[in-house]
Amino acid sequence: MRGGWLLRAVMMGAAAMLLLGGLLTAVAHHRSASGQGGAPCAPLAGWQAVTVTARSAWGGARTGTGYRTDGGGVVVPLGELAEPLLSGRGLYWDGERRTVSLLGPDDVLSVHFPPGRESVERAVLNGAVIPLRAVLCGEQVYLPVEHLAAVLDLEVVWTGSDSLRLAPAEPRSR
Repeated sequence: MRGGWLLRAVMMGAAAMLLLGGLLTAVAHHRSASGQGGAPCAPLAGWQAVTVTARSAWGGARTGTGYRTDGGGVVVPLGELAEPLLSGRGLYWDGERRTVSLLGPDDVLSVHFPPGRESVERAVLNGAVIPLRAVLCGEQVYLPVEHLAAVLDLEVVWTGSDSLRLAPAEPRSR
């Protein structure tokens, strides 16, 4: 059948888009970081809330709540804010293994949460184990803003003492 390859290619592309859309929806499904009575889940308790706005290259934006950690860093909700920043990259959640993987233009970052653990102190970046504090709160993964920015090639701009903006970095001249 002539032209059959085109139909197969279109159907495979559509199936891939549906699969990717399902994976993004699964990761982006946001349960509030609040536990009983509006208190944050245990690993986030006591940390200062930070407003995070993610802006895409084409103008879309989402706003979510990140947290300033006790060490002074900031963790941001990956699924809640990632979609406008991905622009063709990947975000995958393996619920069975409790592992999230983020694919940037040059880097791959994976974080695994062992059963019963809501926070971890290590991740794998391009095959190497690195120190990284990540939190799993309900179905939402919080990653340090500096790692998210490095993997997705983002610029982090503080817009106030308790608010920041993530946006695609300007292309570097070579």
